[in-house]
Amino acid sequence: MEQGYEGASPPEDSHDYHFKLLALDSELGTPEETRKRRLGSTIAMEAEVLAATEIIGTYDADQGTAC
Repeated sequence: MEQGYEGASPPEDSHDYHFKLLALDSELGTPEETRKRRLGSTIAMEAEVLAATEIIGTYDADQGTAC
């Protein structure tokens, strides 16, 4: 079994990837392997969200590229 990230593996049709970006007023000091749910509660307790945005990338299997 190989380990490591091999890139996206979308389904056969079109698929959206959502990336949420937050600007915080301080560093959280959480380990890299922290899960999404734990990270959310840590942000709520330890930091203020200064700005937020979401980027959506669509992969179209027919084109074989990201849009």
